Amino acid sequence: MTIAYFDCFSGVSGDMVLGALVDAGLDFDRLRKELRKLPVDNFRIQRRHAKKHEIVATKIDVIVKAPDGRDVVEAPGADEPHHHYDHNHGPARHLKDLLEIINESDLDPAIRQRASSVFEHLAAAEGTIHGMDKDDIHLHEVSGMDAVIDIVGACVGLYQMGIEEVY
Repeated sequence: MTIAYFDCFSGVSGDMVLGALVDAGLDFDRLRKELRKLPVDNFRIQRRHAKKHEIVATKIDVIVKAPDGRDVVEAPGADEPHHHYDHNHGPARHLKDLLEIINESDLDPAIRQRASSVFEHLAAAEGTIHGMDKDDIHLHEVSGMDAVIDIVGACVGLYQMGIEEVY
């Protein structure tokens, strides 16, 4: 069995997970091609090298095309240089909306199942925190297209690398 271990000593984000997978051998172009199987076309991903506290790594940026045609990218961290992009998470979606995006894709069923499971767990956690059913929760931070691409992209990467378990 192939496993991945993420040493998240100071937190983790979707772009960091995707970058770590690319640094561990995930083919970036293959990842990009696979993400095109989602039924949305208003995004692109790009990779760059980032240096933080003397540690160099790959960072994957998800760039979403706003309705007015502007490029919108994930907000940089507090100690990263700010680019000319705006920060936007997009509309708040319900779990069913996110599952619909995933299930209408042409992704491998194993990828769809894993990505759906991630969103199910996130919605359940949010529901517990707010005392609501997971189906009634508006998922704000994780329902923006950047987060959808981060999460589905991580599931694609794990699948393509044959990783069955993550710790």
